[in-house]
Amino acid sequence: MKIKGITRGMVATAALLAGVSTAVAGEDVVFRMEAVTDGSLSVYEVHFADGTWSDDGLRWEWNYDGDTFFFGGNGADDMGMGGFDNAGIAFDFTTRGGPAQTVNLNFDVFAGGANTAFGIGSGPLNFAQFSSAQGIASASVGVTDILGGGATLAPNAPGMYRAFYNGGTTFSDLLTSSLVAGQFSSAQDDDSFGYAAIGGSVDEIAAEWAFTLTAFDSAAGTSTFSVVPAPGSAMLLAFAGIAVTRRRR
Repeated sequence: MKIKGITRGMVATAALLAGVSTAVAGEDVVFRMEAVTDGSLSVYEVHFADGTWSDDGLRWEWNYDGDTFFFGGNGADDMGMGGFDNAGIAFDFTTRGGPAQTVNLNFDVFAGGANTAFGIGSGPLNFAQFSSAQGIASASVGVTDILGGGATLAPNAPGMYRAFYNGGTTFSDLLTSSLVAGQFSSAQDDDSFGYAAIGGSVDEIAAEWAFTLTAFDSAAGTSTFSVVPAPGSAMLLAFAGIAVTRRRR
């Protein structure tokens, strides 16, 4: 499921070596959860202003800290379209001291009285262009049967999870098979791809989950998508940072 209504104006530049400042637009939608049951759609959105920065300015994150959220606004008396207990997103702008851009997602959702299709995704993370890059993506998901009829989690796309860049080019589709749990039990699956070269320049990444969950059952997942400059371009970024530092002196 393509995440809809995401504003593409959010800009985040890695503050590496050159001390580049990071700029963001607080009203941009950076995280969106959709639930669809019997043709009805309910949406939960998070804006950049809702999250917080780490002290070093290299990580922004948001985590849901409220009561159980019910899609459709009907509450626990009418689970209708299901809901979630936990959800979160984080953007990291450095990895082990080097330039990297990373989108992390996590969720814990449950279906209502009918099979429920979920879409869970990030807004685009824009950054100073990598002329050539490498990427790595990983995702883990579990499904739990609640009422004793067994539970199934099925992808609504080539995979339950997709990592993509530059406005929609797919880097990887992960978790391409349905996941089935037996009566009053759970099942889990993990998948990953990379480090793999990305052809051409990269200045934007995003990620999304898309799956259908059987009625009254629950699912939880985590994922990471990260891009770094290819070895040659990483050296160029380092030299550029040193040059800027010297000029400032």
